[in-house]
Amino acid sequence: MDIVALSNRETAICLGRRVTGRNRSVMKSIISIGKKAFELNMDRIPHTARGLEMKDVQEITSTKEIDTFIQSNRLSMLYVSQEECNVCHAIYPKLKELLSNYPEIKLAHINATQVEEVTGKLLTFTVPTIMLFFDQKEHLREGRFVQFEQLEIRLQQLCNAIKQND
Repeated sequence: MDIVALSNRETAICLGRRVTGRNRSVMKSIISIGKKAFELNMDRIPHTARGLEMKDVQEITSTKEIDTFIQSNRLSMLYVSQEECNVCHAIYPKLKELLSNYPEIKLAHINATQVEEVTGKLLTFTVPTIMLFFDQKEHLREGRFVQFEQLEIRLQQLCNAIKQND
């Protein structure tokens, strides 16, 4: 397989030769397509092979499963996304990595394209939407643009409060 990279000056390097001019845009396109293919294939590689401890995620395919999931887990988080949402695909791995620090929080993923009723049931009007439930009550909701620093602080505060009361 040929190795292709962009230097800081955005000059494509291919097999040790410098590519300039109109070939540069072609090489950029090839690299862009290659990056997307790499990102898509990363989901097929087991997380332990990538060196990351990822959160186990339950896939929810009906509204009844939502109720069951929330009722069976004291701390439960729902992640609502759609297949064609680029922001959803960017946030999902970050969320799983963040939640790997909180084993007490169980995570479920809902594809709103497949479970269309989720919009009405959970009042999610934008994706991605993250909802955290504690004892079957919603305690946190983040939509579209998630600020992970603030989310982590709020998760830490909630988990500490629960530990102190138990």
